[in-house]
Amino acid sequence: MKISDLVIIVFFVCFLLGFTCLPSKAQTIPTSSIIDTNQFQSATHKKKQILYMSRKNHADIKQVLQMNSLRGNLAHWELIDIDHFTHADVSKAMQESSIFLSSNLDEGFGLPAIEAIASGCIVIGYPGKGGKEYFKEDFTMAIPEKNILLFAKKLEEVIKQIEKNPNYWNSQTDLGRNFVAKNYNEMLEKLDMEVAWNFILEKYNENIDA
Repeated sequence: MKISDLVIIVFFVCFLLGFTCLPSKAQTIPTSSIIDTNQFQSATHKKKQILYMSRKNHADIKQVLQMNSLRGNLAHWELIDIDHFTHADVSKAMQESSIFLSSNLDEGFGLPAIEAIASGCIVIGYPGKGGKEYFKEDFTMAIPEKNILLFAKKLEEVIKQIEKNPNYWNSQTDLGRNFVAKNYNEMLEKLDMEVAWNFILEKYNENIDA
């Protein structure tokens, strides 16, 4: 469940309770999202495929790819826009692909990038807002917003490393997959939900006893 979903639920419950459980100051209740690591898995042999989503800052992605194309880096690579893919098609594409380009700037958590990490892709690009919590330097390449030249250079760097050694990034992508499995699972979400509901009930009981 996303934080935005929980906020809606909390305020709806508080509305039903006559707003008696609303604190005087806003309080954030962190919650985990679930990434299905059974669905988002890594293939044993990755294809020379680069994934991106055209609806997210397409102009930036277009420039990054054009610069690499002009330098001859994309001759043996397939570019795949997953923008209109079904969820099943996205997971299949991520499972097979080597690289995912993240062009998320203004969104919150940003599921495609973390799903790509879970699928063993090398993720390069913008973390966005909420994505900063999982864009770890050990297994991703975070690019400052709108730094298109650096974005293009990092993509070129990764492509050349894979061209020389297809297994070059295996240890890093394994770290990423383990990070997702450890921090974004169903058990943690249930614990977070329990904390959230305990908070609501505690505030409600405090108002009842007052």
